[in-house]
Amino acid sequence: MFSKDVCNKIGYYVYRLVDPRNGQTFYVGKGINNRVFDHVGYAEKLLEEESDESKTEIEKILKLSTIHAIKDAGLEVIHIIQRWGMTEDEAFLVESAVMDCFPGLTNAQAGHDDEHGVINCNTLQVSLSSKEFEEPENIENFMIIKVKQSIVEDRRSRYEATRRSWKINPNEASKHPYILSVTDGIVKEIYYANKWEKVTEGILEDIGRYQFEGYVVNNKKVRDRFLNKRIPSKYSKKGMASPYLYCNKK
Repeated sequence: MFSKDVCNKIGYYVYRLVDPRNGQTFYVGKGINNRVFDHVGYAEKLLEEESDESKTEIEKILKLSTIHAIKDAGLEVIHIIQRWGMTEDEAFLVESAVMDCFPGLTNAQAGHDDEHGVINCNTLQVSLSSKEFEEPENIENFMIIKVKQSIVEDRRSRYEATRRSWKINPNEASKHPYILSVTDGIVKEIYYANKWEKVTEGILEDIGRYQFEGYVVNNKKVRDRFLNKRIPSKYSKKGMASPYLYCNKK
């Protein structure tokens, strides 16, 4: 654990959790104070409880099950500070860049600022040369949710990758029912959210997170306006950390 004096000096930082059994990074995060140590602390707490509920939670969360396996092997998680002394916005960007360098992480959610993350050259050419969509005046407020292609593949569904799990204000999100699922700056699908609800699966990563229930928008005018178009540059400025953006009709 860091001392109080060190906590006051390091500011925001980006860290990696490393599996000593193979030297592989299995989790990347950002935080302040002693956040880097919280994951192991929580896993140890669950192990001490020895209840069926705590065992189930460990099994459901890949990060915790990895920590459990390391402990079972008589080893300790290696904590690495990748970069420190940053503002929160800087830490968001560094976290996203570091996550791009380590495939196969146990993180439940992708990093921020995907718009400027790792990308194939051909895909980048298509993305930046595609025509921007024109913001509509005749539909309700909409929102953009940025989703990495790797998450779509992991969940085997763009809908599942887009709809959850977000640290979002459900009341505000409900005012923006049209949802553009964006990957590499291009609108890949359009959904209409009937409702937002709290994720209640009992997974640590999803505490305080929400998901929407909805359907694919098949209206031709809407699809022609958005689908396979690039999002306007004002929604993809470097440093925009949030993976979701509200777009209000003016």
